[in-house]
Amino acid sequence: LVVSPVWAQPTQVQLFELSNSIVHVVVDLKNGRTGSGSGAVIDPHHVATNCHVLADSRGVAITKFHDNYNPVAIKADWKHDLCLLKFDYALPFKPVALRDSASLHYEEPVFAISYPNDTPVPQPSYGSVKAIYPYDGSVIIRTDAAFALGSSGGALFDQEYNLIGVTT
Repeated sequence: LVVSPVWAQPTQVQLFELSNSIVHVVVDLKNGRTGSGSGAVIDPHHVATNCHVLADSRGVAITKFHDNYNPVAIKADWKHDLCLLKFDYALPFKPVALRDSASLHYEEPVFAISYPNDTPVPQPSYGSVKAIYPYDGSVIIRTDAAFALGSSGGALFDQEYNLIGVTT
């Protein structure tokens, strides 16, 4: 007898609504190439992403619906690989709700939304919490929700659509 977990997956309408808060992060690299990752709008003036997405770049922008938005500042926490992009105007995207990741439980259903492999539309992946590791006053969440190149900086959500982590 094989038991497979069943996760309550968001509807297409809910995914579309959440994906409006997920942005594509594009960087100009020093070698003339471009790189990309993902980010989550956490308030009208800030997008959270991974710092390694921005490493060795000459410039950064977020894109959504074929529009580019350029941050005016970056606050970097390299130790935790978390960067906040600051904009001097309110972005036209709804910020995601936040949840303290310390309240997560083993096997709790989660899902990620990001731009893997430079896709033009954010993609979801589903899984559950497989481990929670304490780290420097916070936690590292291990999940079996899949993410690929380009997913870095994407959003990890609980089943109530709260941001609980950033995919790395």
